[in-house]
Amino acid sequence: MSERSEKIIKIIKMAAANFMERESSGQSLITITDVKLSNDEKYANILFTVLPESMEGQALDFAKRMRSEVREYIKTHTKLGK
Repeated sequence: MSERSEKIIKIIKMAAANFMERESSGQSLITITDVKLSNDEKYANILFTVLPESMEGQALDFAKRMRSEVREYIKTHTKLGK
C-alpha cells in the first residue's frame, strides 16, 4: 500500500469516528476499526464494531441511513473532497 493510501485511510478513519461520536445516539459504542480503500482510491468501506453486541443491528441501520451524511462530513471536514 502506498504512503498516499495510508494517509487517506487515516484521514477517513478519523473523520468517520468524529462523525459517529457526534451523530450517534450514545446507546452503544461505535468504534471505527478499519477503512478499506479501492485501488483507484475513489471508494472506501468503513468497518466498525459495536458494544454491546446486542445493539449491532441498530448501529448498522444507523450507519446505512447516514451514508450520504458521512460522505458529506468527510468532504467538508477534510481536504479529500476538493
